Amino acid sequence: KDTKNYTLADIQAEIEEDVDILWELGYKEVKGNIYDCEINNRALRRLGRCTRLAPKWYSISINAKYLKLAEPKSVHNTIMHEVIHSLPGCMNHGSKWQKVANNVNAHYNFSEITRTHNLKEDKDYE
Repeated sequence: KDTKNYTLADIQAEIEEDVDILWELGYKEVKGNIYDCEINNRALRRLGRCTRLAPKWYSISINAKYLKLAEPKSVHNTIMHEVIHSLPGCMNHGSKWQKVANNVNAHYNFSEITRTHNLKEDKDYE
């Protein structure tokens, strides 16, 4: 789906899809999480962010400008990147986060999920 007109409901639906993917890969603890989402109009460089609000409660924000300019597949990867942060031990980009991202990359049709995004792919973003 074209992300230029994404609503909070669209982001929430993608989060739920990503939770299902992680569940299928054996990351069962993800199903108990609660996710709020936000379209961030203030961020200048950050594409997305996962913030822990309380145990098992997270807020995922996506940059509004990025939503309008990036390819949908890139936005979906960013949302998955942020959902991975909600797994135990994955709030940073350490070895556990990298292992989960590599597992998703190996089993699903994502372009590679990495700890950073290459803005050169989204020339119009800047």
